[in-house]
Amino acid sequence: MSRQLGIEAVGKCSDPAFFETGYFNWKDACSNFCQHEASDVHQELAVKFAHFTSAKSITSQLSAQTAKEQKKAPENV
Repeated sequence: MSRQLGIEAVGKCSDPAFFETGYFNWKDACSNFCQHEASDVHQELAVKFAHFTSAKSITSQLSAQTAKEQKKAPENV
């Protein structure tokens, strides 16, 4: 998923299991997931993902701006 969003692994704690290869060490999964979730890398990418998923598309931003300007146009004449 991170590659699809254009997010690359960053920092010293960027374990390839969470970015590239997938997770296979299920014996220690709970411990490893907790450590990863607390890492700076996870926190940073969680914020980036939230921003990415909540951002409006360029098209919708342009449409909204155009509608706003068209609504104001009669007032300026």
